[in-house]
Amino acid sequence: MNRSRQNSDSKNSTSSDSKINEGEKVLCYHGSLIYEAKCLKIRENEDEPDKMEYFIHYAGWSKKWEEWVGETRILKYTEENVKKQKSLKEQEGKGSKKTVGTPGRKSSTTEKDKDSGSSRPCSPAVSVKSNKSNQDTPSAKDDADPPELVPKKRKTMSNLAKDKEKDKENNKTKEKEKEKEKETKEVVKENVKPEQEVKSTPTPTPTPRPEPKYRLRVELPEVLARALNNDTHFILDQQFLTTVPATLNCKQVFDEFLASKQDAIEIQCSGLTEFIKGLQAYIDEMLGVQLLYRFEKLQYKTIKEKYPSTPLHTLYCPVLILRLICNLEKALTPQMSLTPKGLKLIDTHLKDFLKYLVDNYDKYFNRNFYDAATPEYLRMTLK
Repeated sequence: MNRSRQNSDSKNSTSSDSKINEGEKVLCYHGSLIYEAKCLKIRENEDEPDKMEYFIHYAGWSKKWEEWVGETRILKYTEENVKKQKSLKEQEGKGSKKTVGTPGRKSSTTEKDKDSGSSRPCSPAVSVKSNKSNQDTPSAKDDADPPELVPKKRKTMSNLAKDKEKDKENNKTKEKEKEKEKETKEVVKENVKPEQEVKSTPTPTPTPRPEPKYRLRVELPEVLARALNNDTHFILDQQFLTTVPATLNCKQVFDEFLASKQDAIEIQCSGLTEFIKGLQAYIDEMLGVQLLYRFEKLQYKTIKEKYPSTPLHTLYCPVLILRLICNLEKALTPQMSLTPKGLKLIDTHLKDFLKYLVDNYDKYFNRNFYDAATPEYLRMTLK
């Protein structure tokens, strides 16, 4: 019922000529009631781009109740919608025992809650027995009062005496049972033959425990961890983007690392080439899924359209290698059936590669691989 009512209200409000704007005073459904609120932010729904989502602050409530809601829950602040708010509040108070919905308290998970885009968990609804609901005001308590404790009935003197007599009888019966058990044990010992006493059940040989599986442990050296922190600062705080195509890409780093190994036979026998090829393939396959920040996704989409058949490890700068190595432990251990010997070999190659990156830190990780995002790019990311 609430679903159909909210759908009809949303068609009359958000689909009208006057749309919802940031900073506008609005009305918003929460549970079965409508609350006065303010629209702070607006964004597109990721699952349904033709629909909008609104970041709502409920008037008179603290910031912890703020949430993203869909078009089905928001109403324009008009006289007609204010009357609806009052009528719903009156209907809610008429019942003898109602479940009251407040911001952050939902009685059940419905389809309208899924469409709202709210990412914060909500506590269960609170049942109220009075006609007037205390949950409609910001001063309402979050938790219901504890139930009154029921005092236990005191035992009379006669009952206490009876209990003592019962305890004595129980103790006597327990002592008699223990004596009987001792007598039966002594009789059994006398009847046992000496040969039977000598024989004993063979002790089972302990089964050897399986050796613990070798797990890959990735520990970045301090200087490389600093480069990764700088990368996060450039992207998230400064709103920079890595230069793509990069003047120095991941493939060049891999090739120079292999070239630094003088003994070609040792490289072939140790499987170092296969290790490097695996890193390159991982970047190409998982770049858009695991190795990019959300701010970089629009750039990634443009690069894929512009260079559809070019391997991504030949376009992006070396900092993507550090992002990859941080995800390597999760990627290899649970998902691939590698033997402990194979994991140890990967660990050896990885430590050797990290040492090479530390030695060439200034060349591979610096500010020159980043550019400030254009105003047009920033505007498109806000859509």
